[in-house]
Amino acid sequence: MSSRLAGKTVLVSGASRGIGLATAQRFASLGASVGLVASSAQRLSDAAVHLDGKHHVVAADLTDPAECARAVSEVSAALGPIDVLVSCAGVLRRDFIEDVAPADFEQSYRLHAGAAIWLTQGVLAGMRERGYGRIVLVSSELGLIGGPSYASYCSSKWAMVGLGEVLTHELAGSGVSATV
Repeated sequence: MSSRLAGKTVLVSGASRGIGLATAQRFASLGASVGLVASSAQRLSDAAVHLDGKHHVVAADLTDPAECARAVSEVSAALGPIDVLVSCAGVLRRDFIEDVAPADFEQSYRLHAGAAIWLTQGVLAGMRERGYGRIVLVSSELGLIGGPSYASYCSSKWAMVGLGEVLTHELAGSGVSATV
């Protein structure tokens, strides 16, 4: 089967399970080379067994900007320049406003919004240079409406929606697009 994704390189964060894994599997089934990035090396290894086609796994702590840069670098070195970034890494945490712990809030924010920014920084220059790229930020309906008992999650997912809006404006006319 020929696909417009054949020959493209896709990096999917949060690719060891759930939506991220399903996304990586779908891109692989359409002929893309897929970089799978998540925090657990074992889960990534288990996930990769179920992928067809060319792929590369990178275990990285995406709450760390240096780890995001390393993940982009390793995937690019193994599979070629990244054409599509799917920023899907996340953590679902239930917490009422009164219960938000600073460490939990920071982890949510860094993993959702921070990783999306830092991974985008890693791929954007090459995408602009090639005049082609797609950036997909996986947020949530709770990034659009406030959900009681999801204070950290909602606020960090709302930040992703804002980032998508910023990217839409900054990328206009470049051949690179962003969506949330």
